[in-house]
Amino acid sequence: MHRSPVTAGRQLSPPTPDHSIFDSSETAYGFYPYPPEVTLPSVLKLFKDAGTHGDFILIQQNTNWLDFSESALQNKSQARTDIINQVTLARQNNLETIFVIDALNGLNRREFSGLPTTWEASFANPDVRTAHKNFALWVVRSFHPRYLGLASEINTYMDAHPDDAPHFISLYLYELSGEFSAFYSADKVAVDDPAIRARRLALCARTLLVLETGLHLLGLRTDRKSTRLNS
Repeated sequence: MHRSPVTAGRQLSPPTPDHSIFDSSETAYGFYPYPPEVTLPSVLKLFKDAGTHGDFILIQQNTNWLDFSESALQNKSQARTDIINQVTLARQNNLETIFVIDALNGLNRREFSGLPTTWEASFANPDVRTAHKNFALWVVRSFHPRYLGLASEINTYMDAHPDDAPHFISLYLYELSGEFSAFYSADKVAVDDPAIRARRLALCARTLLVLETGLHLLGLRTDRKSTRLNS
């Protein structure tokens, strides 16, 4: 096992598991960690029972807009500490984690959850985009989840606010392309090791598929051109 540093708030993430249920062909069973009582014994029992009967827990957390704003990233954050504690308890009980980054109100998926009153409720709002992006990237870099949802029931929101749908899709595509460009600039793809080369080629192919699909949803045409691999 290893530990990965969390730059935001100088907090450390818990270790990642050496083996994953998601690498096998077995059915994985999971739970939402909602204790019957808001007490430490109740929380500990919930995770213990989940570890006895399941394989993973779902951490579906609303975006804490102010904690993940650009100006607050280096500050201490109770929201980040709470998530780290959940993941720590999960791994202490041999549970893996699936994350959902949730910007919306669980009781009304047509509106944002907990948005500061001065912020425009739109994925076009730079403050919303920055905080939602920072939350997602913090989860990815801290916990390396096998599965990550960037929204929950986003179709309900898009049905109510169709003009905002392109802003949500473009946010994901913009960040994905930036992360891929950073990877491609820093790492060779056509390396000698066949296993590493295969993984990196698969990453390139999947990134291309996602970008093409997203651009198609935005009504943009793409042209494939032959490009020499970074070697």
